[in-house]
Amino acid sequence: MRVLSWNVQGEIGISDKRMQQQLDFLETHAPDIDLFLFQAVDYERTDDDGWGGQLGALQVYLTKHEYSIVHTADWAEEL
Repeated sequence: MRVLSWNVQGEIGISDKRMQQQLDFLETHAPDIDLFLFQAVDYERTDDDGWGGQLGALQVYLTKHEYSIVHTADWAEEL
């Protein structure tokens, strides 16, 4: 099993170019990875209670490519 752990640093103010580079990285390497772990602070929550900013863009990418997404907050609710 291959795991990618990614510290989404701050996520406020990331440039469009840097975000695109990260999405390009995922496009190249995602097929080889079984589990993604993104660590982030939610500084940019959206009106629909979703994630904005860098993590939001990563979630859009993963959802588009049919990955399942689970938040640790979801796990906490179950406990």
